[in-house]
Amino acid sequence: MTSVKDSKYGKALVATSHIKAGEDIFTLNGEIASEPSVYSIQISENEHVNTDGNLRFANHKCRSANAAFDFTTVPWVLKAVRNIEPNEFISFDYNTTEYKISSTFDCICDSNECRGKALGFHYLSDDEKADMVAKGLCSPALQKLFLNEK
Repeated sequence: MTSVKDSKYGKALVATSHIKAGEDIFTLNGEIASEPSVYSIQISENEHVNTDGNLRFANHKCRSANAAFDFTTVPWVLKAVRNIEPNEFISFDYNTTEYKISSTFDCICDSNECRGKALGFHYLSDDEKADMVAKGLCSPALQKLFLNEK
């Protein structure tokens, strides 16, 4: 992996070699903080890991992301959900880890089902949240927060 400057995404994480579906890409590491930052990943209601290294440059995609966190491991591992080619940007859905994104932004994922903005799990429809929880696509922290919404 390497990070590059990109006119569309800003700084981006790029595969330098072929990555097979199911392969580990990154392990979530970093200092734990009580407040979110633009590069943090929420691990509990009030804890956020300030990501270190190139993981912080993995981009957001609503629907066509090529990676997702495996929430069954400790620490969490970002895995390829499909084969990733060299020079392809690494992306995951930020709504799977963030209840309310600290620095919201317009999504530019170009998916036909793009949500338009990256705001966080809290702002998804109840049906979409319930579906993500049922399929284990969001973190345990978000699952717990969702159940507390009811």
